[in-house]
Amino acid sequence: MNTLSVATRIEVWDDGSGSSFITELFVDGECLVSRSQFYAIDFEALSQSAAAPGEYFIITCTCGIHECAGIYDGIEVTHQGNRIIWRIVEPEPERRFVFNASKYRIAVERGIVQARSLIESHRSELGKSCYITPRDNGYFLGIYSIETDNP
Repeated sequence: MNTLSVATRIEVWDDGSGSSFITELFVDGECLVSRSQFYAIDFEALSQSAAAPGEYFIITCTCGIHECAGIYDGIEVTHQGNRIIWRIVEPEPERRFVFNASKYRIAVERGIVQARSLIESHRSELGKSCYITPRDNGYFLGIYSIETDNP
């Protein structure tokens, strides 16, 4: 079976004017998508995929609109017993992963807890804009931006 892990970090912009909150998914230790392609991971879709089968746009554009990143087919998620199966068509290459459902749910929940903790621990330290990508992750995690004047 494949292994899913979630990593979050804050990336300071090259010009120092702000930073971005980045979420990455790893399958068997390999990053699922390249940040250089402006892809982002949607926490809400990921969380929903742990609870029920369906088509989920877990991979999206940093702006949150999956079509903007050229993704028109979401990840097809199937639940079979204690397995969660992904079929990814876009972005290429086409891939299929099989996860232990219990370990998958634990990885997703740990990722959410880590994300909230990371944001809270950096809230007062940054002093500059820190944008959550995609934008909907800010709503899902209970905040939009580290700046309180930018809801």
